[in-house]
Amino acid sequence: MTIHWKKLNPAQRDAVKAVEGPVLVVAGAGTGKTRTIAFRTAHMLETGIAPESILGITFTNKAARSMRERVSGLVGRDTATRIPLSTIHSLCARMLREDIAALGRDPQFSIFDTGDQIALIRTAMAEHGLDPRRNDPRPLQFRFSTVKNTGDADRAFDDPQTLAIYNRYNALLQKNNALDFDDLLAFAARLLRERPEVLAKYQDRFRFVMVDEYQDINNVQYELLFLLARAHRNIYAVGDEDQSIYGWRGASMDHIRNFEKAFPGARIVKLERNYRSTQQILDASNLLISRNTGRRDKKLVSALGPGFAVRVLAAASDRDEAAAVIDRIISEKHKAHLRLSDFGVLFRTNAQSRIFEEALIARGIAYVLVGAAKFYERKEIKDLLAYMRFAANAQDAAALDRIINYPARGIGKKSVDAIVDFAMAHGQPAGFVLRDGGLLAQLPDRTRAGVEFFTRIMDEFRDRSSRRPIADSVRWLIEKLDFKTVLEKASDDVNAARRRLENMHELVSSLVDYESVNRDASLAGFLENAALLTDERESDDDLKEDSVALMTLHSAKGLEFTVAFVVGCEEGFLPHDRSMDTDEEVQEERRLMYVGMTRAMKRLFISWCGARRKFGDMVRRKPSRFLKEIESLVEYDDPGEVKDEARSAYADIAKSQMERFKQLFQDK
Repeated sequence: MTIHWKKLNPAQRDAVKAVEGPVLVVAGAGTGKTRTIAFRTAHMLETGIAPESILGITFTNKAARSMRERVSGLVGRDTATRIPLSTIHSLCARMLREDIAALGRDPQFSIFDTGDQIALIRTAMAEHGLDPRRNDPRPLQFRFSTVKNTGDADRAFDDPQTLAIYNRYNALLQKNNALDFDDLLAFAARLLRERPEVLAKYQDRFRFVMVDEYQDINNVQYELLFLLARAHRNIYAVGDEDQSIYGWRGASMDHIRNFEKAFPGARIVKLERNYRSTQQILDASNLLISRNTGRRDKKLVSALGPGFAVRVLAAASDRDEAAAVIDRIISEKHKAHLRLSDFGVLFRTNAQSRIFEEALIARGIAYVLVGAAKFYERKEIKDLLAYMRFAANAQDAAALDRIINYPARGIGKKSVDAIVDFAMAHGQPAGFVLRDGGLLAQLPDRTRAGVEFFTRIMDEFRDRSSRRPIADSVRWLIEKLDFKTVLEKASDDVNAARRRLENMHELVSSLVDYESVNRDASLAGFLENAALLTDERESDDDLKEDSVALMTLHSAKGLEFTVAFVVGCEEGFLPHDRSMDTDEEVQEERRLMYVGMTRAMKRLFISWCGARRKFGDMVRRKPSRFLKEIESLVEYDDPGEVKDEARSAYADIAKSQMERFKQLFQDK
């Protein structure tokens, strides 16, 4: 293994060679941070550091996969698989499987995804006098998540009813022997904080800690990382204050701002050489973000040359804005011989997609709404996962409720309620009483036969999963329960049934992949991966087709497009009207626009409209203050440049709208 230093620029080489002690790498957009981390990992191995002692933390499974692929290309697959590289949630799940018993909890816990959490919150709401049919449980789920990431529940809730629902929700989690996503972090932090012997074990195991996207960590994550790195102080944090866009999820920029205070003597390395965007795109982006305060000064410099100026599309209405964007897509596609997948349309809120979807459909242009569908949230996949969850954790009542009569085996709701009542009366989880003779004697013959069949299936599935490849056991389950026939009977659409069965077999394929790269593969381990994946957008899969990509600015993080459009750049959208109360909120909105702008590789267009329909009425709009801040470095689009075959009503109004642009700024 030889490091090819010539493949790195001077700043990257400095970052790669920084191994001992605390290091903060301030990595601007498109500056090759993944390459830098991968080369540093290879360099550490070359100096004799054991791969098992290098803990690598990312915040998405996509980033973890990308990092492992990069490292594998440098050091080989076998060595790369020995490096504990994962998301922080996966790390916490593994720690808890190993040591949660020290906190009095069962290590065979299930991980409840968002859907499971909502179901428990509905139950807790109903028990405490709040009708879940009239009150959306999702805001409560968001509040509960925030509390678990920030601290004291007694102070966080201003009314006793919400506190009671929160406490009941957590009691239901414990009854199911389950943790939610936030519990993984909170329990792991508590474990390290309260059990010095456990902390010492992990500090000795992970002598080097690397953290990607450090600007996005919240308080609980910071505590975890600080405790792990405190003994050896070998923490390598990579991040960019200018791309911190998750404050609403609890991320705090204070941690990256105060890195030197937390780790005295820390070395700071700046990566400013950009390999993604042309200089004129970067100049406008640099100018915009320079308005933010409390940031480390840096200036991105392009390795690609000057390129084209940033263009502003000014339209009279929201429909004209959509027409203008599509005209430009068609024009640029023909002029530069591009594919539809080279274009990304980025907006602040999901609701803004509708007008662009309608316009693209009307013009016969293929598009994909990124993040709209998630593999692990499809019904047939959740059904299979529920069988796997119950096999791994017989206390998982939510999984049992989903599968005990699916496929149908004569166990109706009354019988399920009777099983639950019997379990509660005997103080045992429902999954433990299915063999109880007293219970079976109370059930009708058909129901009893169904319960006995279900128990036999689960026993054999559990046994197969423990002694054979997990993929084979799930393949056996699909065939044993004849899901092919079940899906065909449930749908009049043969093709839809076939796709759902294909999805089931795709889950088997994912198990094969999981087992091929995990030496200690287990049913519980795969379920952890699957549960954590439900909390991510599957952007890679969405972008495989040759289609224009539509997505929110938050979803665009980590992606890039030859031509990018940041649309709806108006006061009330960007910055959003719910994020304008404080200067810090406006600064995060500015960072969000900065992230959108730096997704563009060769061309960047920013659009806004003078009037937009809201609740049926046309409402006047004003261009964003962010446009004003970069006005000196943008050009106003000339519809005459658009090819004749792409022209629309936009061409008739754009010129007059451009003249209004400056006047509207003067009105503000």
